[in-house]
Amino acid sequence: MTYLPTWSNKKEIIEWSNNNEGLVRHVGWIIEENENYILIWSRIGTINLDEPDFGSVFKIHTKWAKKKIEINDTIISFPSF
Repeated sequence: MTYLPTWSNKKEIIEWSNNNEGLVRHVGWIIEENENYILIWSRIGTINLDEPDFGSVFKIHTKWAKKKIEINDTIISFPSF
């Protein structure tokens, strides 16, 4: 999956499609992973500290994932305001 962020005519779309391999890089925390998909969130809302809300949730089919890299072993803490 790739994204074409502009209005384009059919010729431009086909040319763009032929020149893009469809690689997506996404960074986030894994909610769930199984043989069918990887579920990732990359935003957290801390309005209710007892039960935070998660945003930017992506479901990626496992067969589409080329590589998974652990970039940090961060523990999430909720700041007090």
